[in-house]
Amino acid sequence: MRSNKFLIAAGLTIGVILPLAVLAQQPAPTASGQRNFCTALNSRLASERFAAKIAERALRLGAKRAEVDKQMTTRRGERDAQLMELRAGQDAKSVEVAARLQVKFVGDAQKTAIMAFQSAIRTAGEVRRAAVDAANTAFRQGIDAAKAARKTAIDAAVKKFQSDMKAAEDAAKASCGSTSADQTLVRETLRAAVEQARADMRMAVQAAAKVGPDVVKLNETRRAAVEKAMTDWKTAVEKARADLKAVLGTAAEPQPVTP
Repeated sequence: MRSNKFLIAAGLTIGVILPLAVLAQQPAPTASGQRNFCTALNSRLASERFAAKIAERALRLGAKRAEVDKQMTTRRGERDAQLMELRAGQDAKSVEVAARLQVKFVGDAQKTAIMAFQSAIRTAGEVRRAAVDAANTAFRQGIDAAKAARKTAIDAAVKKFQSDMKAAEDAAKASCGSTSADQTLVRETLRAAVEQARADMRMAVQAAAKVGPDVVKLNETRRAAVEKAMTDWKTAVEKARADLKAVLGTAAEPQPVTP
């Protein structure tokens, strides 16, 4: 899984603070002729530039997420197609085995035993496939839920970051509106707010549950379910072969194994 994509995207989003962060990090205004902080804050249209960069980053993040989802859907489709092909081959093989038995054994009791054998094999296969399909579905749903939870957490962190940055800018502009504004104090206050927004963003992203650990647990659960399904199937098949052998005096061919 590509859970790191969300972390990377969040990191890129932090880059949108440049219009304010660069301004806040500039040397404190001193004597006449030095850069006027409050004038710069208002003339740079920081909020508009900030909003534009946020929109740009959001589009990139959305495109990346869509691409990841598309790739996952494609991979799942390919695996499903492969599984269906394997199962079709297994079904064909089972039909061939039954056909050979029916040609070789023509007695009424033998035919009845062969039909019972076919029914038992078919039922065992259906039960096994249902169990495997259920395990695969649960695995995929678990992955989707983990991804959705992380996306929600990351999006909430980004939204709060935007809100914090806007509040910091508005507060700085309000302070600059005072006739007795201490521009050095305003700049330092803005810088502190920017750094706090950065820190909060990083902490929120780091706290968001990563998908990787969920993948490991889900995969272990799926593997255990599939192994049980295969074991139960083999037990049922061996019983069917034993029952058939008791009537025919010979064992049927081993059944092909496909999840």
